Amino acid sequence: MFLDEVGELAPSTQAKLLRRASSMTLPR
Repeated sequence: MFLDEVGELAPSTQAKLLRRASSMTLPR
């Protein structure tokens, strides 16, 4: 998957994507 490729290249980038996805999914 895309996240798997990003995780291998830059774990920090994957974390940022996950945080962005969580922020978009979870309302404040």
